[in-house]
Amino acid sequence: MRRIVGFTMIELLVVIAVIGVLAVAVLSSINPVEQINKGRDTRVRSNAAQMLNAVDRYYAIQEIYPWNDATYMGGADTLPSVAFPGAICTATTSPAGFCQIGGVNYTKGDEPWLAGLSETEEVKASFISQVENTRATNALYLFKRAAAQGVDDSVYVCFTPSSNAFQLEAVNGCAERKLDLPGAACSQATYDATTVYADELICLP
Repeated sequence: MRRIVGFTMIELLVVIAVIGVLAVAVLSSINPVEQINKGRDTRVRSNAAQMLNAVDRYYAIQEIYPWNDATYMGGADTLPSVAFPGAICTATTSPAGFCQIGGVNYTKGDEPWLAGLSETEEVKASFISQVENTRATNALYLFKRAAAQGVDDSVYVCFTPSSNAFQLEAVNGCAERKLDLPGAACSQATYDATTVYADELICLP
């Protein structure tokens, strides 16, 4: 008689159980949600760096910030001695002292200074559209203190990280250079480098 070779039902169940255990172990070690959030944070950081570089280039060439430039803001040129956002942004949904880039809470419509960045070719118009279209989930915040006694403070572009890795980076940044960052970027008086504080911002530069 010919013998039929194959797996028994028990053997198949054992193999399926082993595969299931391995799959759970791999998924728990990879943590797909964390990886998705890290990818999002990486993209938002890239957008923040591009926005900051565009503002810096504009200032280097025009010798004025785009939000102080009457060409785009109307009226007369204003000096950096007026703190951004000043009268431009109501800051109703942003961290204290920040303005959310993208027209959510601006009193003058959809930020003509952003259009100025694209018209002077510091960034592409598609980038401005992307920032405005993703402001609900990938918000960028701009901070600029008023110039004091001839010393002009830095422009900061910040964002709220969603991944654990980037949140720890925000905590470490606050612990290392809290005095250099905008006040609302760091909400804690002291920091434990191993503790995640969800309200901390990552700020560039």
